[in-house]
Amino acid sequence: MDNAYGTITPAGVITTAMTAPAGTTRTTITARSSVMGVAPLLITLDLVRGALNNVIINPPAATDVPTVPGPATVGVNLGIPAPLYVVGLFGATNRAFCVTQNTSFTSADMTKATVDSAGIITGVAAGNSLITATAGSRNDTISATVAMAVPRFLELNPGTVSLAASDIGQSRALLRFSDGTQQDVSFAGAARITYFTTANTGTGGPAIFLDTVNGDFNALRAGTATIDACFHPTAALSMACAGGLRASTADTSMVPAPAGMMGTRNYSLAVTVTP
Repeated sequence: MDNAYGTITPAGVITTAMTAPAGTTRTTITARSSVMGVAPLLITLDLVRGALNNVIINPPAATDVPTVPGPATVGVNLGIPAPLYVVGLFGATNRAFCVTQNTSFTSADMTKATVDSAGIITGVAAGNSLITATAGSRNDTISATVAMAVPRFLELNPGTVSLAASDIGQSRALLRFSDGTQQDVSFAGAARITYFTTANTGTGGPAIFLDTVNGDFNALRAGTATIDACFHPTAALSMACAGGLRASTADTSMVPAPAGMMGTRNYSLAVTVTP
């Protein structure tokens, strides 16, 4: 990107320079993959320099200007981390940008739920705790409701996906609980979730390249792939899924698993790559 407007690290963290002009400035960055055959991706950025007007926790839609506040509550199941996502509204037009990394978090009742510096809530005991997110002089709150539900099965959404070569996809992992609730554990981290392929065949090589930590995948060439995942709330997992939950096409019914069952259940993600 244009260094006069800001910098970007190899990890993709962008810092806007204070010398950028007021208002909105458009620039581009080039993202290059280490995988052979993956074309560079040009990304257009709108850099906004303006006052922070408001922050919103877990906004309901990824729009430039969220028109409604975030949810009043977030469900947290005991021992299963729940990440928060914070958006800041900037400038005269209230442009929305992710500010989670620049936000501090506090929990009103740490005997019920704790929250770390990255905004990840962990349930301690059944009950409620008010979580406050503060960025600059602005803040928002959300009530964390901790339940004692038991994890029943893991599901990868959307179940099937078709994309063209050079496109990028994202696996979304949903943990379903005994009380009918669900929790997104897509970004629970390598210590709790791992993604892998059980099939991956394309014309002249693998159809996709899969990030085993966060579930992102790059479409390399025409072909098909099946993405699976294992989740465990406390221990790192491998393809063996020992003691954890594994997404699978072996059972596509929605009937709850027997009490205490921790095994193969529900959907994997079927990927088709077109030329």
